[in-house]
Amino acid sequence: MVHLGSTWLIKARDAWMPWTKLRNVEQGLALIDKSLSLLAPEHDRTLVNGLPVSAWVRATAGITLIGLPDMFKRFDQGRNLLRDLTGRAAAARGGRAAKTHIYYYAGQAARRDDDLAEAAHRLPPGARAHAGGRVRAPRATGARRDSLRRRDDILYRHARRRETLSPG
Repeated sequence: MVHLGSTWLIKARDAWMPWTKLRNVEQGLALIDKSLSLLAPEHDRTLVNGLPVSAWVRATAGITLIGLPDMFKRFDQGRNLLRDLTGRAAAARGGRAAKTHIYYYAGQAARRDDDLAEAAHRLPPGARAHAGGRVRAPRATGARRDSLRRRDDILYRHARRRETLSPG
């Protein structure tokens, strides 16, 4: 559900009309909020890509929320989600790639908030020297990149289909 909310936010970014942008943002934020509210203790035991489902949902929501413009006032919520996640044992159980991704975006959120000390602490070791400058996100390569593209295409088509089928 959190991925569908992120997809609605991507649709909002790419929409032309302002009212369509706002409607898509509201839809996406509602889905993200609902997915966070539905998390239960059993989601800490089920793993997705080496991370517990609860950590995966919180990470996706946090990364999505820190990328929103300031007018939506969701940056603090996203930063807190990522900060809490980096301090949890749940994130420590995940694989290296998942942890690097979470710490990278927690560092980006700290850097955007002008907390360079925390940004240097949160960024992956290879990027710590550049905490004050521009740092690129970790990139997926080969088959993983193709898999991510297919997943994004499927999510986008699903959101478009739901939009065309919904009444009103």
